[in-house]
Amino acid sequence: MFQFLLRNVKKAGDIMNTNDCLYFLTIAETRSFSKAAEQLYISQPYISRWASNFEKRLGTKLFDRSKYPIRLTENGVIFLEYACRFIELENEVYRNLKVGKSDLNTFSIGTSELTGTYILPIVITQVLEKYPTIQTKIIEKSSIELEKMVRNEQLNMAFVCFSNYHPELNYDVVYKCKVIMVVPPRNKLYIEDRCNCINIASFNNRDLKGLKFLAPNMTPAINQMSIQYLEDNELSMNNLIEKGTVEQTLKDCINENKIAFVPDVGISYSISGKISNYYYIGEQYSVNVIAVYKQTCQEIQDAIKWARELWDNFSCFPKEENDLI
Repeated sequence: MFQFLLRNVKKAGDIMNTNDCLYFLTIAETRSFSKAAEQLYISQPYISRWASNFEKRLGTKLFDRSKYPIRLTENGVIFLEYACRFIELENEVYRNLKVGKSDLNTFSIGTSELTGTYILPIVITQVLEKYPTIQTKIIEKSSIELEKMVRNEQLNMAFVCFSNYHPELNYDVVYKCKVIMVVPPRNKLYIEDRCNCINIASFNNRDLKGLKFLAPNMTPAINQMSIQYLEDNELSMNNLIEKGTVEQTLKDCINENKIAFVPDVGISYSISGKISNYYYIGEQYSVNVIAVYKQTCQEIQDAIKWARELWDNFSCFPKEENDLI
């Protein structure tokens, strides 16, 4: 058992960092995802996603979720010793070497549900790999609330989808998120063997009359663009059903045989999206994801650069409209 875990830890050595160990130790201490999230100043959904992803990276279960409070599995108990030693050793290294230092003690980032689910976890990992001594603080709120927190210097930066463009703040467009219409396999509009991105012009919008639509209300920018599309095409708003997260919207799209409006990045990570048809509904329904900050620093510029690189690497969507089928 010990050798099994050790082999998997070695495999994950290049993707395991200080925050992984800190998150693990905090969960082990509090025996609760919500309490751990509170102590770490991050959201409960974020740390739950982190725990699942980290277990996949290691190839073994660390937490027994079948009972409350959460308990460590047998491998979790073994990993506990290594996590403690990892933190102790790294602290000793950085007490003696002046490398990877940051002028910030805490790097606080605000995020909406859209970037918090798909982009920020990877960006944070990259930040911590370059600045291993820094502590991260993640706040998940609405774009309006996040922008206000940046103005009040409660956050170093935030990724938002709406902005009032205050003159004392800096704004950088990170990426343009396409709104995609997903048609599930059992729907009458589904086209066999056409799971890649299809131009919305390939069928008549009259075919959409009377159909039911889903949109994620926890991602207000996508929800608003969905409403705008229905209004522009004279489709009844009574047929729009608001769901919660993007993941729930995609799941219900398949289970309930309804058409869904979701961000393209959501489909990139979704199995349900990949077995459906998805239609790019047009440039006018895209959503700009914006990095907002008051005073720049190298950590902020790195975070923006990495977020842009992540977006550019999404391979399942064409970069130009001419590339659509």
